[in-house]
Amino acid sequence: MDRAHEHGINFFDTANVYGARPGGGVTEEIIGRWFAAGSGRCERTVPATKSYLPMGDWPNERFLSALNIRRACEASLERLSPAPPALYAAVDWAGNATVLIAKPHVAAVRGS
Repeated sequence: MDRAHEHGINFFDTANVYGARPGGGVTEEIIGRWFAAGSGRCERTVPATKSYLPMGDWPNERFLSALNIRRACEASLERLSPAPPALYAAVDWAGNATVLIAKPHVAAVRGS
């Protein structure tokens, strides 16, 4: 990611299901640790993340249920801390629905 910044790339897209541990948000954690290392990374980067695929076995732990969107967004905020995503998307890959939440409203999901 440092190398990407050196070449002017500042948009990083991830998702709560990317990575080696199913449902673990592995790439969000990696990006969050990178942000936490400082050097102005948060200020120079536009992070985006998304959810949709199942993170558990229960109906509210998958797809576009309101509870899943809220929980997934809260978990992504935690993993990407200290830089909340500039764009959060809850996406139905079948093309039926997409919920986009822009940065000023992402923090409102968790009431902060």
